Amino acid sequence: MPERMHQDDALRVAVHKPSHERLVAAGRLAFHRCPPDPSCLHCRADSAAVPFDWSFLDAAYCISLQSRDDRAAEAAAEFHRVGLCRIVVFCRPVKEDRTAKKNIWRSHRFVAQHARGRRASRVLVMEDDVVFERDLTPARLAQVAAAMSRLPRDWRGFYLGHLPVWSYSVAPNVVRTSSLCTHAFIAHRRLIRWICKHPPRLDRNERPTLRERISGAGIDAAFATLPGMYAFHPMIAFQRESPNDHVMRGYERGEWSRYALVKPVREYVVTHHLRTAERLARLLSPIARRVVERGAPKA
Repeated sequence: MPERMHQDDALRVAVHKPSHERLVAAGRLAFHRCPPDPSCLHCRADSAAVPFDWSFLDAAYCISLQSRDDRAAEAAAEFHRVGLCRIVVFCRPVKEDRTAKKNIWRSHRFVAQHARGRRASRVLVMEDDVVFERDLTPARLAQVAAAMSRLPRDWRGFYLGHLPVWSYSVAPNVVRTSSLCTHAFIAHRRLIRWICKHPPRLDRNERPTLRERISGAGIDAAFATLPGMYAFHPMIAFQRESPNDHVMRGYERGEWSRYALVKPVREYVVTHHLRTAERLARLLSPIARRVVERGAPKA
């Protein structure tokens, strides 16, 4: 198990890029712990007594805009329920005047930079609409830790919740996957480095491909093309049905076809049928594996 840095010491590490430091100093980017809840067992208990053991992580983050205290509060309540309140750090950027996909990608880079400054190797990254399965138990969480020990040495990311494009089993509770959604994934330092290195790739003036029109040109679509991406099966993290700012901005830019047709379908699947998508991907896994292996480079 990786040795976790003491949280007080870790939070003293500033985002190390000068531009990020200026954003923090200007109040346009903030990092803070999960607000404590006096009634929360995890807030009151010592480390030996907590029901949920997340010690297989080096760090955990939740991305939430400074303008959405409502969503941050919903996320905090969920973290108190599952014991993440002890370790999670909120990343609170100010919404910039650019596309929603760029904002999301940019926020993930802030998290990656901060985690890299802490020298964290296994980092849980969440968005503020994350919700874990209602019957999550300590034994189930122990299965996640055990599954991570079965990952190949070159793994990059491990989804706790996702929308699979394809997947196939490689070990007990572990699937190799190409997936969308970034509401809950564990990033290895390899993926953290990748996020730090790559800025948003789609310019507003560029014409998106067909895949980007369906899945978006965001960081989740980029993850779907990377090697070394795996997921816990069956998934334990889902997305809460919560109003967001993306759709209205799409309408304002005149992207009617995407936001009136494609976006509602995807949002419905993501908030209601991730488990169905997971089962369908599992059913088609023999085909997916043959296709992936056929396209793999020869040794």
